[in-house]
Amino acid sequence: KKSIIDNCRSLPKTDAAAKKIFSLPMYPTLTDAEQNTVIKELKKLIWYKIFKKIMNDLYESITIVIVLYEEKFKLIHKCLKELKKFKIIIIDNANNTELKKDIEKEFKIYKYLSNERNLGFSKAINQGIKNCDTKFILNLEADCIIDEENIYKLFKALNFYKDCIITTPTMYNENNQLTPSGGTLMEKNLGYE
Repeated sequence: KKSIIDNCRSLPKTDAAAKKIFSLPMYPTLTDAEQNTVIKELKKLIWYKIFKKIMNDLYESITIVIVLYEEKFKLIHKCLKELKKFKIIIIDNANNTELKKDIEKEFKIYKYLSNERNLGFSKAINQGIKNCDTKFILNLEADCIIDEENIYKLFKALNFYKDCIITTPTMYNENNQLTPSGGTLMEKNLGYE
């Protein structure tokens, strides 16, 4: 005998079909509690579909650019493991072929650019930006750990405020202390408390 949850999973997974099911009287053999469970599961399916669309838009709208210079694989691994679904461009100012092999072995990198010499951060980040083909660019440092939820918050802020051209997250150091990342300067007591 299938459970109600199994029956819900076999129902059509489109918004229109779910709305149609919501408007029909539920199966007469189901109790009110069972009907409520079916409705709850259908709502989850609809929200899952909406969430999936939002996240796909996010993945297609943002390229993450990371400039490296003599970073260790362990450090960059922590950064990249949360970002697997995004387009990622890495600019390696140290031309470390072993690091490139290790990174490309574990992660799908959109573009990996190795410079013969250290061009410095400014030139390297501009090199990465020139290779982007998305509307938005997220510049990350190799030691930055950020997840999809927080990237979505930045993306949402850029889309909400029409005059906004740049946004930055609140950042904390390894001791969980707030660090300056633009905006008001905490040294002058103008920042967050």
